[in-house]
Amino acid sequence: MQYLYSFLAISLLGTFPAFADSVKRTDSNFSFPFVEGNQFDIELGLETVHIDNFLNQKQDKQSTTSYTLSALGFAQFHDDDYLLQSYANIDTKTFDDFEEDDHTDLALLGKYFYRLMPAHRLFISSSFDKRYEYRGTGLSRGIANTFSKGDSKENTLVNLGYQIGNLNSVSRFNAIIGSEQSEYSTRRAVTNIYDYQRLFTQLDLDYLITGKSYLAFDLGFNDFAYDNNSVSDRTEARALVGAKWTPNQASSLAILLGYQAVDFENLDRKEQDFAWQGSYDWRPTERLRLSLITARQSEVENEQESEAKITDTYQASLIYLFNERWQFNTLVQFERKDTLLRDASRLDKELELSSSVSYQLNSSFTIVGRYQYIESNSDFSPFDYERQQFGVSLSYDI
Repeated sequence: MQYLYSFLAISLLGTFPAFADSVKRTDSNFSFPFVEGNQFDIELGLETVHIDNFLNQKQDKQSTTSYTLSALGFAQFHDDDYLLQSYANIDTKTFDDFEEDDHTDLALLGKYFYRLMPAHRLFISSSFDKRYEYRGTGLSRGIANTFSKGDSKENTLVNLGYQIGNLNSVSRFNAIIGSEQSEYSTRRAVTNIYDYQRLFTQLDLDYLITGKSYLAFDLGFNDFAYDNNSVSDRTEARALVGAKWTPNQASSLAILLGYQAVDFENLDRKEQDFAWQGSYDWRPTERLRLSLITARQSEVENEQESEAKITDTYQASLIYLFNERWQFNTLVQFERKDTLLRDASRLDKELELSSSVSYQLNSSFTIVGRYQYIESNSDFSPFDYERQQFGVSLSYDI
């Protein structure tokens, strides 16, 4: 069983004030932190946030205050041959001045590992998300005042994977195949053209070339099929190669370079571009952690007349533990998005600054203060806006 533990430890990011912060999700997979032993944890939360530009408008900003009640549950069971993990999160949010946007979000995730032999694992994952799409985002971006309320969207994902290796293996291999179904549950006469099914494959291989360096490969393929809008059908492919270094226990570096392509099946259009992934993690002490991340990748973000997006991301984050009770987190992120339109393209740029300070009152209660600033600039001026949020939350671990 030690092989399973050591492999899953790769995704463990350290100490966080809330369990939800340590769930890692990508467009094709997700992972939970692992602590040996059977677990059953429940966390209840209450949060209030003041938003100075609720509709993400360039002018005539409207502010409001939101109140959120949340409940999170995590369960883990295992023996020498299997590991079962499940997670549920429900958030109910209300607003002072935009009651029509009151809503409830839901996330359900489950993952099962089975050890076939030492260092060989088979896993299956499934997730369901019901999310509210706020006015001023998604299909209402830039035209929020023309909508009476936001939309609701549901995503269901299932994948099957195979893993070989552990943290200290000569080679580490991950293979995933799966499917995602996405559809809106509101305004069906308009939103049905955005329903899609995505079939995907993801392959990752790390091969040891020196005592502290790995040659790394990352291959991905997505096939999008739209139920009521075949013009948007497309395939996306990515191939990256590079290296990963772990010179000591305090730092790690990964750089992968390559190629990506988006091919629209029913249009005479194919986008090809340079792609990359890079990360640097530095933990000189148990109290301090600095992380740098950059990547270029395609993503799905529904907008009117939009087909797909190619996003360049640059992110720096810092975690500092003052002592056993006080923790400071801050993040700076810049994204450059090339949005592919029906007959053209659009460039969007977004800067995000966010910080939080948490205080552990006791073994059960944590209080967190948060601040976020977002600045969006676009070739299309109605998409320009600035937004600030101030919030305070209280969580209780049962």
